[in-house]
Amino acid sequence: MCGIGGIIFLKFNELGLEEDLLKAIKRSGFEEATPIQKATIPLVLAGIDVIGQAQTGTGKTAAFGLPILQHVDVKEEHIQAIVVSPTRELAIQTQEELYRLGKDKRAKVQVVYGGADIRRQIKLLKHVPQILVGTPGRLLDHINRKTVDLSHVKTLVLDEADEMLDMGFLEQLSKTFRKKDRRCFFPQRCQRQSAQSAKNSCMNRKLSISRQKSLRPIWSISISSKRANMKNSIS
Repeated sequence: MCGIGGIIFLKFNELGLEEDLLKAIKRSGFEEATPIQKATIPLVLAGIDVIGQAQTGTGKTAAFGLPILQHVDVKEEHIQAIVVSPTRELAIQTQEELYRLGKDKRAKVQVVYGGADIRRQIKLLKHVPQILVGTPGRLLDHINRKTVDLSHVKTLVLDEADEMLDMGFLEQLSKTFRKKDRRCFFPQRCQRQSAQSAKNSCMNRKLSISRQKSLRPIWSISISSKRANMKNSIS
């Protein structure tokens, strides 16, 4: 057991997750959270902005997806969270996993991406989801067409933000989604100096979860295969 800032990192059934989510986790065959999940889930549940850095296959989708699903109000037919993915394949995969984890809660999750009929997507978006996953270009297209309403979005995830920097979308997305009271999570595989200003424009508080020292962290958490080493490194 370990803690940071009064928040304790525990197993899935001790992380404060709703029973509907725990049922979905158990049905998926997971019992113990990975280091990135143990470290981030309590923080995102608490409304803290997070920069999460870990390798592919370490469970980053569940790390941000479970807190998003917990925060979603299924009685409200508004888009409450947006997940931006760099590729069509990742967007589809993320939507499928969030749908599976949110099935017992009856959360609506939709995906939009380029290369598909936008008219069909517009029609489907009339059945407003609580969570919208999409590629950056297609999401911006829908925003410009006003076929999605951002006014109720409380959580933004830029998945593999370093990849979106390469694609030239990160700064535009951070400006589009900038809002003072919006929770932000930036899962990525590496830390980039040129991405920091775009992140800072969207985040209220900065927390870095990484395998190496971050540039300007509030907390630096080094994720290893066995444990998370944490230290306060305010700069």
